[in-house]
Amino acid sequence: MPRAVPISPVLLSVLGGVEMLMAASAAPAPTVVAGAVGGVVVGVAAWVPRRGRRIGLVVAGSVPLAALTWWSVVTPLLAVVAIGIVVLRPVRAPDHRSAAVGHGGRPGLVAPESRT
Repeated sequence: MPRAVPISPVLLSVLGGVEMLMAASAAPAPTVVAGAVGGVVVGVAAWVPRRGRRIGLVVAGSVPLAALTWWSVVTPLLAVVAIGIVVLRPVRAPDHRSAAVGHGGRPGLVAPESRT
């Protein structure tokens, strides 16, 4: 049975793509660069395993375009949604089905009485 992909990284990757599309239609060159680089950073940050690093990358990728285009509605909203998704992402419980559970319920340890 194939393993399900969590929805949060997919949504963040899509938001990174939307940010790149918005950058393609931006007028000044700094806005284009900030949007293109920011979109790539948000899209890649979605798949970073460490939560703190992921939050930092999403903020660094989405806030510059939102600050440069503060008068619009969509780019600040995109930044708020992207940051909200990464901050509110539920923490998944570790999968212990394949690990050998021994003494103390910790994977990989074997109870002393079962050693030979």
